[in-house]
Order: sequence, then structure tokens, then C-alpha cells
Amino acid sequence: MPTALAKKPVRIMANGTVVANITVNKEMHVEKKIKIPAGLVTSDTLKIVFKSGFWKPKDLDPNVKDDRTLSLAFDYIELK
Repeated sequence: MPTALAKKPVRIMANGTVVANITVNKEMHVEKKIKIPAGLVTSDTLKIVFKSGFWKPKDLDPNVKDDRTLSLAFDYIELK
């Protein structure tokens, strides 16, 4: 979780239904196990969406020339 998103909620949705809201207090790596209720998987497709805030590095530090819009980054996502 980057500093710019600390204390802001990250919503995790499965097939359009919120299954978790995560908020962390500081920049850190976060590992969460989330159970998706079987009733949400009604076909052979499972769509998982992560919703969070966005930021631009140059808005946080005017000395940085990076104007990209950034959000979350994932090392991996594992489904069992």
C-alpha cells in the first residue's frame, strides 16, 4: 500500500458485490485472505475488481517530474 493511499479504503468486489473493504494506516505490504461466497459465483467467470484512490507522484513532491496517474500494485493474486 503506497503512502498516498494509506488511510483510504480499498474496496474488493467479486462479480459486482463488495466482499471486503481494507484500510491500512501506513505504507506497507498487505496480505489478506478473503472468502468469496459460493453464491456469487453463478457462472464459470469470476470477476474481481479492486477500487482505490489515485495519485500523481509530482502532486506529492513538486521536485518529481513523474506525471503518471498511479494506484495499486500487485505482486501476485492467488485464487484457490
